[in-house]
Amino acid sequence: MSLYTHFSNKDELLDLMYAEVAGGMYADQGYPTWQMELTEHSLRVRRTLTEHPNWAPLLSRPAPPLASSLRERVLKLMAADGMQEREAFNALTAVNLSALGLVLVELSLGSPLGQSELERRFDELKELVDTKPADDHALTRSAMTKLGRLDFADTFKYAIEALIKGLETKRAPQAL
Repeated sequence: MSLYTHFSNKDELLDLMYAEVAGGMYADQGYPTWQMELTEHSLRVRRTLTEHPNWAPLLSRPAPPLASSLRERVLKLMAADGMQEREAFNALTAVNLSALGLVLVELSLGSPLGQSELERRFDELKELVDTKPADDHALTRSAMTKLGRLDFADTFKYAIEALIKGLETKRAPQAL
């Protein structure tokens, strides 16, 4: 009951918790380019949610929108780099949704103890292609051998960087 001396109800408490967690995840770090800021922001989202997986439901509940200096500065950087406002906003949204989605997949298929479902599936595929004749699945076998093991942190960073690289094509062509 003493909790409700400070908060009128549970939703008010959850809204404040949401604002605190989201405020940290969406903090502007001052990177000089939108690409660097979005990459680091995505990594911060992943780090926050993998270190505190029980915060995922908090962040997915209905909550009032937050004012974000990160959003405004990244949009300005994108516009200065030749991206139209609509494209810039869509790009920012795509990166945020992709980062959150990848982390939620990692959390839902992860395991607090031992091997995650993702790692298990990777190992099963590796075992499958290793038992097939040499010319069957040769490229998959070669790639998996070079990769060694599934590292979701590396895969996450690769996906975000590839997305951002693709978004760079949405800039307006520069005049010669």
